[in-house]
Amino acid sequence: MTLISSRLSNRRPSCCARDDLGLDERVVAQRAGRALAYGMGRRLSCERVRVVGSFLPCSWVKTHLPHQPSVVLFDVYRTLLVLDDDQTDVVLLERLVRWFSYRGLTVTADHFLELRNALTTEHLERARVSRGTEFPDVDVVEILVELILHLSCGRYPRAHELAAELALILRDATTTSLTLVPGVAEVLGSLSGRTRLGIVSNTQRAYTIHELERFDLLGHFDALVFSSDVGACKPDPRPFRRCLAALGDPSEAVYVGDNPFDDVVGAHAAGLSALLLTWPNERTPALGSAADDAPEATLDVTDIIRLPALLGFD
Repeated sequence: MTLISSRLSNRRPSCCARDDLGLDERVVAQRAGRALAYGMGRRLSCERVRVVGSFLPCSWVKTHLPHQPSVVLFDVYRTLLVLDDDQTDVVLLERLVRWFSYRGLTVTADHFLELRNALTTEHLERARVSRGTEFPDVDVVEILVELILHLSCGRYPRAHELAAELALILRDATTTSLTLVPGVAEVLGSLSGRTRLGIVSNTQRAYTIHELERFDLLGHFDALVFSSDVGACKPDPRPFRRCLAALGDPSEAVYVGDNPFDDVVGAHAAGLSALLLTWPNERTPALGSAADDAPEATLDVTDIIRLPALLGFD
């Protein structure tokens, strides 16, 4: 088992942690690795996605979106940014052990994996129970702080600072490319000042803030909520509701994302309209026949430049 579990594609519907935590050691290790590298929201199994034989269209379709909504919320990955990753690098564990050694901490690769998996499982269970959610998430920095304190017998003076650094190192080590979705900069520039913008994403604050800053996107947004902040992932409505509360609980809001389960079902659960971004040559499975499963509109990501017009900001 490598430090970060085997690569999983961004190109499939996803859900968060299951409500049962009676998992075998392999699954716990996978969950822990994904939590540390990416957050629980986008890299777990798809058992909850129910394909019923129809597929959502990839064309630009306008149906019942509110005209000039006062708030527009966005997902991050495959909506604003495109991430490619390689988590199969066997050298990563060796680099990690050396990194700890340089900071006066001794740990073997196996011991690190054991601690990481145990802490992740503990934090997930705690979030599941305390928040009453079947889609719990963890904060990677909190887990790494506990791990560092354990290795130092509670005596490391800069544990939080070191944990934040380690989270970024892990992220960087597994990222092969990070690019801006073409047209996103123009879309955000057009919408800024005409409506309030926010982010709701199943990911970790520890590194997503830096990735948004890298492309000069952060200044466009009035509120940002990540699943690691809330301890719950989309489609749980709480991440949406926290962001809406920070924006004054608007009467009309639209959520833009690429996942029919996390983004459409989750947005509807929080009372938002949903616009689903589709990707060329990808068949996006519909979740079911209920009204809450269908987005108010779909838009091919290659036409994202049309988003302001679709929302009434011509």
